[in-house]
Amino acid sequence: MELRQLRHFLEIVDSASFCKAAEKLHITQPALSKSMRNLEDSLGVKVLDRLGSGVSPNAYGEVLYKYATLVTQELRRAVDEIDDMRGKGAGVVRVGAGVTILKYFLPWAIRSYISAEEGSSVHMRQGLRSRLLAMLRRGELDLVVASADPSREEEDLYKEILFEDKLTVVASKNHPMFGRAEALSLEDLSTYKWVLPDTTSEPEGDRIVTAFKRAQLTPPQIVVRTGSSIFMATLLRDTDYLSYLPQALIESDPEFSHLAPLNTESIWEKVHLGVYRRRKGVLLPPVQRFLKILRSVAAEAGPNAPERLESAHV
Repeated sequence: MELRQLRHFLEIVDSASFCKAAEKLHITQPALSKSMRNLEDSLGVKVLDRLGSGVSPNAYGEVLYKYATLVTQELRRAVDEIDDMRGKGAGVVRVGAGVTILKYFLPWAIRSYISAEEGSSVHMRQGLRSRLLAMLRRGELDLVVASADPSREEEDLYKEILFEDKLTVVASKNHPMFGRAEALSLEDLSTYKWVLPDTTSEPEGDRIVTAFKRAQLTPPQIVVRTGSSIFMATLLRDTDYLSYLPQALIESDPEFSHLAPLNTESIWEKVHLGVYRRRKGVLLPPVQRFLKILRSVAAEAGPNAPERLESAHV
């Protein structure tokens, strides 16, 4: 098995076509087909299913794709580390996070890193937690910043808690429940429709549904699930829908200024924000320095203190 063959295989899977892959690799299609035959001969199994509409990996191919991606990413890291040792490294850090965290926490850490690291850069990927962790496992990301359950361990990932977050039920400022002095109970909220995050983005499953079940109440009616906090906020405008968001985001981002936290009884257990990295992965010097800044910004901010972030990192 040759590294060149693995790169050919990855491009074929990503392109879902021998023809398109050959164009991107700047080789002929017969040469690419021969490369794949040699790869399959060396493995003793077929890894690609040739279909009328294109090509896709079979069960063997799915396994190979996972490890081939990891191999190529680790080789890239080796080159990056050698360049860094020679003083020629670009200082690239690849970070994944959800849109909510991108809005109210990471900008301050990224500004600090870019300011401190001459010629450095951060490549951000936005997405749901489950998708980002899959990319981390494949070596496509160096770090993922996401909600984290301190009691849950990942066999292949190392998790470090950065700070405690605070979730709050939110609604439009025109909502009938807005401005109520007494704390609202779950029963008070049970008659309203909800717009909730996609459950794949939550480490403990769906928090609000779980809270209702614990209180022995019928789970609320969920009208929309979405991975976009901006889309959720738009849906809540001028409606009686409810949702939940980090309080720091509501207080610091003008895109959410039409929303307000409701005065509710305690609903959730403590929620934490953490940073994930691969246990067996190589942590390059730029990533180590970025991780140090993440810790520093989290320590300065403390839980639920957007105003301290603003004053410390303007």
